[in-house]
Parts: sequence; C-alpha cells; structure tokens
Amino acid sequence: PTQRESLARRQKQLLRLVRALSPHIKLKIVLGFYLIATKVDSVYEIQMPYEVKQMLNIFSIIVTLGIDTVRTYLSCVNLDGYLNRLVFYMVAPFVFSAVILAVAAYRLHRDGVIRAARSARAITSAIMAYATPALLMLMFFAYPLVTNIAFEAFPCHAFTEGDDTVRSWLRADVEVECDTADHRQVIDVAVLAILLYPVGLLVLCAALLVRARAAIRSRRETALSRAVAFLWRDYEPHMWWWELVEMLRRFVLVGLMQVVVMQGSSLQVILGMMVSIVFLLFQVQANPYLNDGDDYLGSACSFSLTAIFVCCVAFKYAELT
Repeated sequence: PTQRESLARRQKQLLRLVRALSPHIKLKIVLGFYLIATKVDSVYEIQMPYEVKQMLNIFSIIVTLGIDTVRTYLSCVNLDGYLNRLVFYMVAPFVFSAVILAVAAYRLHRDGVIRAARSARAITSAIMAYATPALLMLMFFAYPLVTNIAFEAFPCHAFTEGDDTVRSWLRADVEVECDTADHRQVIDVAVLAILLYPVGLLVLCAALLVRARAAIRSRRETALSRAVAFLWRDYEPHMWWWELVEMLRRFVLVGLMQVVVMQGSSLQVILGMMVSIVFLLFQVQANPYLNDGDDYLGSACSFSLTAIFVCCVAFKYAELT
C-alpha cells in the first residue's frame, strides 16, 4: 500500500508539473510558426542562403509529418503532376477523418455507449463528441498544407515568343499551359479546395466557437465546449476567438498572398511583412494566452516571423540588384 500511495503521489506531482509547463500549448505555438516560416521561400519566391534553406527543409518535413514529400510517392505510381497532387491533398484529410470516426465508433461500441443510445441522433452525437478533438488536430495540420497547394493553381510563368506572342505555363506544373481547358480544370479543383479548407474550416470553427462562447467565457463546461477545447482552452476566456486569428494569418500569408499580388514581386514580400508586423502588434497588445510564458513564446515566434520577412526583403533586394 505504501508503494502504491507513493506512486500515486508522484503521478499527481508529474501531472501538476505538466499542467504548469503546458508543453502542448508551446508545441502548438512553435508548430504554427514553422507551418508559415517553412513556406515563405516558395510562396514569395525568395532565394535564401543555402544553409537557411536546408534548415527550413528539415523543419518542413517535421511539421508536416513528411506528407509534404508526397510528390515523390505519386510519381512512383505515375500520378505526378499538380492536379493529382492537389486531389491527394484534398482527399487525404477526409480519409484520415473517416479512420478517426471509425475508431471512435469502435471504442464507444466497446464501452457500451452506442448500445445504450436510444436513437441514431444520440449515436451520431456521441461519436462526434468523442472524435472532434482528434478531427480538430487533423485540421490544424491540413489547413495550411491544403491552403498553400490550392493557391499554387494561379501563378503562371509568362514567356514571349519570336512573334511577340505571350504564352504562360503553370508554375506548379509547367506541363499545364495557362488559359487553356486543362488549366481551367485545375482552377475549378483549386477553387473547390479553397472553399472546403481555408474558407470552409474557418467558417466551421467560427460557428463552433460562437455557439460555445457562453460556456467558454463562464468556464462552464458543456459537451460542445469540451469537444472543441482544442480551439479555445489555451486562451483567456475573453480571447476565445484567437484561434480564428491564427487561422486567418496562415490563410493570408501562405495562401492569399499568391493571388492578390504578382508572386515573386517586391510588393508581395513587403505586404507579407506588413501583415506579420500588424499581427505582432495585435498579439503583444492582446496577450491572448492563459500563461504569461505562452504569451512571451507566442510574441517571440511572431517577432521571428517578422524578422524572416525583413530578411526576405533584403534577399529580394540583393537578388534584383
């Protein structure tokens, strides 16, 4: 009994330490930073120093769990090309979501929850409540990846032929000529991906948070607020909407910036830097996290992202001159 009590006491102490350090929050902040930072060179067409590029490639593989190298595997099965890659990125999250829902249904059935439910609606609610935390975590990784790949359907390389005829080809896949039937098919799929992921997920998360905002503000736990805790539990009660700001930042910096201005231009880099500066100022004033240490880390990551854009302006100037 004494050994069991000692073990239980140590487990409680370890749990309190983990809660105090909140490593999951810090990991989420750092991952959010690298999900943007590792895409800056490709989105803004920056010629970074070789050492910096190599380091960012390593972090890119880590934060994307290796899925960013899917182009190589698709080529092995004769599915290379931008359109196949885009379809894969669109479908893969749905496949993983189906697996998560199947696992949730199996566990609830094993625990007798499904057998005790009296209606199909109750079964669906139980499965969704159980699976939503994992689905939101999947969304956290899929959101920037699909956003970045979907917006690659718009930038084109333009070339002038001998008779002054201007023709252009898709930058993401030079086998696709722009303003042709093949390119219009690519655009249609990309628009669908944008509506489903950067726009659709942002609207979905906003709807879930708005519906649960009363419980979040009062810290009165409900089934919905507990299911969507991934979106708000790390923030102050009055800053329950901050995850939407983080999602919007990723949407603008790694997605929208590829179409609002010409990709690779100096203006694009400057606009990206201005967006990061505005977000840094907003974050420093808001201090959205529950823990002061997390506020410092979040501000440090936002400052680092701003510093990356400042350096990119210098790299772009050196390249042009």
